[in-house]
Amino acid sequence: MSFVDEKISVEDSARVHWEQYEEYQQAWSVIPTYWTVDRERDAFIWLIRPATPGWPNQIFGLSWKGDARGRVEVVVTIEETKDVAGALCDTFVKVLKIKAPDSLKPELNLIRSALQEAFDTYVRRLDGEAVRKVSISVL
Repeated sequence: MSFVDEKISVEDSARVHWEQYEEYQQAWSVIPTYWTVDRERDAFIWLIRPATPGWPNQIFGLSWKGDARGRVEVVVTIEETKDVAGALCDTFVKVLKIKAPDSLKPELNLIRSALQEAFDTYVRRLDGEAVRKVSISVL
């Protein structure tokens, strides 16, 4: 199986226990409704902090084999494709930092590989048919 974007079910949301994560302990916080998930690997990412005009980086949560304490910082750049007719774009995702608990450090190479697949799926869902190519670089 590979990564897919899907709405988070009530059952999955209860299993993740969002309330245990710092980002969801404030009164203003909103529990995520979508994630990019690979159930076979028991891995998923979800957007925690989107880019803003003063802060181009995005922060994603990372869950790997039941441990959702990972965080991934990325910059997404979209460039219009000049050599084709129509409104197409090339999307570049640069993973700047992966924060993982010590228990996941031995799996960092597997996590890096999975992140390439996960972000390809994530970007294609957001930008749909406008995406010609997705390039992902992971530190």
